[in-house]
Amino acid sequence: MVKIANLEALELVARLPDDAPLTVSEAAIFLRVSKSALDKMRRPDAANPGPVYSQGGAKGSSGSNQKVVYFKGDLKAWLVANRCSDTLEAAKRRGQLFATAADLLDPEAFWRNTAGEIAGLVEETSVVQFFERLGQWEIEWLALGEALKEKWTDQSEQMRYLWLFSSKSPVSGSLLTEQLMRQAGHLQ
Repeated sequence: MVKIANLEALELVARLPDDAPLTVSEAAIFLRVSKSALDKMRRPDAANPGPVYSQGGAKGSSGSNQKVVYFKGDLKAWLVANRCSDTLEAAKRRGQLFATAADLLDPEAFWRNTAGEIAGLVEETSVVQFFERLGQWEIEWLALGEALKEKWTDQSEQMRYLWLFSSKSPVSGSLLTEQLMRQAGHLQ
């Protein structure tokens, strides 16, 4: 639930010039993430590194609580650099989805609807959709190549995954593409 106080704070931050320094809390409001998520993004081992920031303290200063500030322009640049056109692209960027050909063999959780069709990856489902489907649809663990051989609710979604599969495993992808096209009646 969006709170009015957050909307007011967001509006105030939006009015600031790009060279305005923002506290971690203000930056989190601007980015629409939690303060703790932003804190985690500053860690050297962060899976998803956050925007650049400035940290006070003279060279050789000790202490872990040196003040951190973000410049609004850097936050905007980070948002633009992290735009995605779909959830598959976002998952690949975060390294969560099929980074290597070997990853294609690992079973993943797919939704199977009441008609027996594959309806995409469970991990790409919104929280609301997850709870709507839970208990109604089956969750089936399949390797991507196996899932692609099944009937899908959305053929364009199936084709996106097929493209990904083919890019990681060209020979298997070509064979699977041919098989799917025969099933669809596009090849004799």
